[in-house]
Amino acid sequence: MILEGIVTSLDENDELNVAPMGPIVDEAFTTLVLRPFHTSRTYHNLKARPYGVLHVVDDVLLLAQAAIGLLPAMPATFPAERVAGQVLSSACRWYEFEIEACDDSCERTEMRARIVHSGRLRDSFGFNRAKHAVLEGAILATRLHLLPPEKILDEFDRLRIIVDKTAGPHEREAFDLLQQYVRQPDRRFSISGTGSPRQAKVLEENIPRRSDIPVFQQPAGRSESNDAHSREVVVTTGARLHFGFFAHGQAQRRQFGGVGVMVDQPGFVVHARRTLADELACGVWIDRVAALLSRLRSLNPDRITRQPLRIEIQKAPAAHAGLGSGTQLGMAVAKAVSLLSEEQNLPAAELASRAGRGARSALGLYGFQYGGLLVEGGKLAPQAISPLVARVEFPAEWRFVLVRPRGAAGISGSEELNGFSQLAPMPVSLSDRLCRIALTEILPAVVEHDFSQTSDAIGRFGRLVGEYFAPAQGGVFADDRMHRLAQTLAARDIRGVGQTSWGPTLFILCPSAAFAQDLTADLMSDLAAKITGTDCEFTIAAPLNRGATIACRQTVSA
Repeated sequence: MILEGIVTSLDENDELNVAPMGPIVDEAFTTLVLRPFHTSRTYHNLKARPYGVLHVVDDVLLLAQAAIGLLPAMPATFPAERVAGQVLSSACRWYEFEIEACDDSCERTEMRARIVHSGRLRDSFGFNRAKHAVLEGAILATRLHLLPPEKILDEFDRLRIIVDKTAGPHEREAFDLLQQYVRQPDRRFSISGTGSPRQAKVLEENIPRRSDIPVFQQPAGRSESNDAHSREVVVTTGARLHFGFFAHGQAQRRQFGGVGVMVDQPGFVVHARRTLADELACGVWIDRVAALLSRLRSLNPDRITRQPLRIEIQKAPAAHAGLGSGTQLGMAVAKAVSLLSEEQNLPAAELASRAGRGARSALGLYGFQYGGLLVEGGKLAPQAISPLVARVEFPAEWRFVLVRPRGAAGISGSEELNGFSQLAPMPVSLSDRLCRIALTEILPAVVEHDFSQTSDAIGRFGRLVGEYFAPAQGGVFADDRMHRLAQTLAARDIRGVGQTSWGPTLFILCPSAAFAQDLTADLMSDLAAKITGTDCEFTIAAPLNRGATIACRQTVSA
């Protein structure tokens, strides 16, 4: 039986290669037969170091990107247990293997491997018809050297019917990406992201037309003075919804902590590349980016590139809206500069430390790396970064309606510090209650896809936190319009309502995209006029169950 999956391998310099591959597996999962082309990186890696990791994944967007040579740089990984390799953090399960025999007599070599260890990270979502259609489309996209493009496009038209009927947003994005690639005669295409185009390009000469195509290959360390080649990085982030802290002001106990979730918008798209002189095209964020770049260079000048950079913010959310924009921007710029400095697999905590983030909440930095519903445990030392204690997938079909009152902003900086100083220590009994709601109600309800229980638990958690912060922000909600809106939603038995961080943005958990669209239309018409006026911005956001998307490319100068 052939199992379509992802194989990771390491070369002689411990550089990671990630490639889609369909090995033959036995029913007991004790052996594998891999058939890479002789020209592929996987072949060369496994010949030099005869071990790797096969991953079972349900992310067809990742498979599609892999099939056409899109390079989402440095996917989150952790060390394998029995072989010198890396495991993808996004996988459902993985199989570590060692090559026992190799036959190079045919065009595609045959490598027989023994599975030496396996592990499981989460349940697979499963493959509906749209996921199968994307998988077929990905295979077709690698056959352009074998089949006429017209024939492949005819097959895509047939598969499109299935996608339109059964796909979710990730399947649609993946299929559109593949179809765009096949339709472009020179095979140059833009990477389409979560609802908005990105500017990174992938050139035909970088896309081998075979079934074993690397998703990511970190290039060997280059001197910064190498003018022949440069690199461009595009980082696309989501936004962070912070449901609230667990603790504050309690002596000799962990401080802050909390629970929150990543959503796909509004986020940043940050483009960075080497250039002849520093150039910042960052709009209202220019001062912050300039200070951040200076900080990154001063902290570790031997490792952080001193070569001039052009940094452009191509998309940005509103500042001080309770969506964690400062952390997402800081992490995005720190990640881009790290990649341009030839660093590999820098952990989120190190990026946050360099960017000066994580002083209180660490949800945004872990959300940048992993996505999903996150719980952080709080910290004992002021300079520490709170550890991540739980992370689960948020139901992909649910949605959040975000309501932001125009002209209002949450507190930040010195004003935030002053706000904390006005608060008495949080009672231990309240901390215990909040922890119990997060760990025994929100988390299991999300895992079980129980919308009613999740809504009730998130709503109660937010009200308790809001009551504690009321002396510093003027009420349970920072903006009176959001307070009135929350009261009306409660009267309609809509319970998954809360303020994210210091606000003023209010979020409303919805069971589906259709429900969110109907509710938004209602709020923007009669209901909005009666309760909040017409001066509010509405956004429908989907859960983001993966980290920030990072696309790299090598370019050759003239």
